[in-house]
Amino acid sequence: MDKTNHNVVINQQELDFIAGLEHESNENDGPLNDSEVFVTNAELSFFKHFSKADSVGVVAQYGNHRLFFPIEFNTDEQGLDSMAFAPPQIFEKGTHDRSWRLIPKQELILIDRQGQPLPYKLRDISFSGLSLQASDTEIELPTELEDIYLKIPEHPKIPLNGRFSRYINPGTVAFELDDMSQQGNRTLREYLYSAHQMLNKPKSLLPEY
Repeated sequence: MDKTNHNVVINQQELDFIAGLEHESNENDGPLNDSEVFVTNAELSFFKHFSKADSVGVVAQYGNHRLFFPIEFNTDEQGLDSMAFAPPQIFEKGTHDRSWRLIPKQELILIDRQGQPLPYKLRDISFSGLSLQASDTEIELPTELEDIYLKIPEHPKIPLNGRFSRYINPGTVAFELDDMSQQGNRTLREYLYSAHQMLNKPKSLLPEY
């Protein structure tokens, strides 16, 4: 059963405040990720106060799309605290907001544990669900996600776990994703975010990963 998140929304004034907190790195430090923000101890204590919420982050809205960037609190090997914006969850606004779904290109394939292609193709995918379409009318569609992996270019295969949602038509079935590994979930959100940037503007206003 899905749990409802109580998101702490940061307004534009607070977002401007966060942007002003970035500090120059030391000469020995490597280049910073565009999504990373360094803060003083007092400022970090202020933001960590919100970490008790179910989720805390920044919301950006463009047209009918809403992007929720979770804030992560990190400590490096030198003990320097920082905040970073994780890849976002993307929603389409409507009577009931729903996860933004990507109709993927051929570069996304479904494979089994041995890496062999499966006789299904992705009809669409979001960070919370997907729908499978049989590549042939004689192929029986699964009723659960088992021994099915998603292969994103230049990334390890991601095991997909989920539960049956509904039949869209006799040749297509929808699933809700759950129990995905933390790294797998992040990789999927990064890919969806990158695809969303390519399809929607303004790209330059949003952080890169």
